[in-house]
Amino acid sequence: MKISLVSQLIAEAHEGLDEIASVELSRITEAVDAGHGDGELVIKIKVQRDPSGALVLTPQIKGKAPNRGAPRAMLFRDPDGSLTTEDPRQMTMGAVVAFSSKKGGN
Repeated sequence: MKISLVSQLIAEAHEGLDEIASVELSRITEAVDAGHGDGELVIKIKVQRDPSGALVLTPQIKGKAPNRGAPRAMLFRDPDGSLTTEDPRQMTMGAVVAFSSKKGGN
């Protein structure tokens, strides 16, 4: 078989390589289409000479889908240095109720 195009090499010389690349490309395009950023698909072919004189082509497929990112959390440090979801500078509802009761009781 004579191979003169890279597409022929991918489709015919390395069985299953075109399917692997297609699946990876589909995964990337789905994430990009969902609005998660940019992605890329890199097909790298390493070329070496075998001791017999033949050329050995070794493909490598690398896909980079955009990272969806983890949900963010807003935390505060309390006076002890621990993390908390409550802002230590803000009054709690219990303190507000106690304050209004004292004010209204006069």
